Amino acid sequence: MKALRIFSLTVLFLALSGAGASWAAQPLLMEGKKTLFQRVITHPGAMAYSGPQASSGKSITPFSIMYVYDRQENAGQKWVAVAPDTKGRSLSWVNAKYLSEWKQSLVLTFAERAGRSPVLFFKDARNLEDIAGQSGITGVLKKLAEDFQNYLQKSQDPPNDFPVTAMEPADEEGAVPYNHFYLMPIFSYQEPFEGVKFLEVGSIDPGGEEEPEADKKPEKKAPPKKTGSGELKNAIALVIDTTMSMGPYIDKTLQITRDIYDRLVADGQGDSLALGLVAFRNNFESDPEVEYTAKVISPLKKAMNRADLEKALAKVREAQVSTHSFSEDSLAGVKMAIDKLDWEEYQGRVIILITDAGPLPITDPYATTMLSLQGMADRAKKKNIRLVALHILTPAGAKAKNHNYAADAYKDLTGLGSAGSAYIPLPARSL
Repeated sequence: MKALRIFSLTVLFLALSGAGASWAAQPLLMEGKKTLFQRVITHPGAMAYSGPQASSGKSITPFSIMYVYDRQENAGQKWVAVAPDTKGRSLSWVNAKYLSEWKQSLVLTFAERAGRSPVLFFKDARNLEDIAGQSGITGVLKKLAEDFQNYLQKSQDPPNDFPVTAMEPADEEGAVPYNHFYLMPIFSYQEPFEGVKFLEVGSIDPGGEEEPEADKKPEKKAPPKKTGSGELKNAIALVIDTTMSMGPYIDKTLQITRDIYDRLVADGQGDSLALGLVAFRNNFESDPEVEYTAKVISPLKKAMNRADLEKALAKVREAQVSTHSFSEDSLAGVKMAIDKLDWEEYQGRVIILITDAGPLPITDPYATTMLSLQGMADRAKKKNIRLVALHILTPAGAKAKNHNYAADAYKDLTGLGSAGSAYIPLPARSL
């Protein structure tokens, strides 16, 4: 783990502040590569100089990504010539101790906090491997998080042999809204066990920017903000398709809901979690026997016990008539979950859409929301709600040639930009 801590970044790819001389040559190539250039990421306190011997320079925005043009050593100090692009514009020299080599060209971002504990960061791979090899790892991680939080609250440094060096904020500051998120560059990775990756990442201390080289003082950790119990409250709403085509799979869908509930309770999330249920079909004006377009089956309820969950699930039943198209008004269900459920006191907010059909296009005369996919996604983002689509791939959907349309639509609805989407296809045969 790099000696950097967490800092909230809204933009990672920032340019060097200040101007320097231009450089005609191309950046240095990575060893053994013919087209990939060497790049570095700047630390807090990094300064841009006109040369290794210069006495004054300008500060550089932390976590700026720079291309490497030259390396020199002067008076026992290693220096690197960098520029923010491959054209050599604004070339400057930076002390190498304020740079980290970035070979992976990958970044990491936190998943939403619903149903999971804060992420722990370990000092080195050996510490992480020791923990990963222990039995009852859930309890071990919980104890480490509690101990680390206690050290922070007392403004104490952990003992030298304590394996954790940083932790994702445990209170509501740890929630991940769309307009204020964490990005961490990945410097290297290992795969010590099959399917398990250890990542070496970097982040910045939110306590303040590091002072320039000559004025550096011993680091002091800022105490964490106290917010009552410090417990993050999460809410999950399941938006379930109850149309006739889902009939054979509704029982399985309800079992998925039970499995989600049981897993969260087993992980100790039950007391801080609220669950809600919304059902949708299609515009009942096309046929009154459809009964409803969308409705709230159960509002968000904190610490829902198993009896309450079963009572809510018992209200979920399939329609007795077919609707006017294979695609259903799933956006009506999503909109109702966004607008009608009370999300106010929850920091982690997730809507899980479960359906076998694509959404009615906005051009369909029976579409009720009059919102495009992007419009619905934006509506959720305004409330910091994360959308997830669980698409059940049924034979009926394949026969209707609906699968590709639904997949494209739900990828757009749940899009994460360059990070992909929260679209999950689930073959019906696997249920």
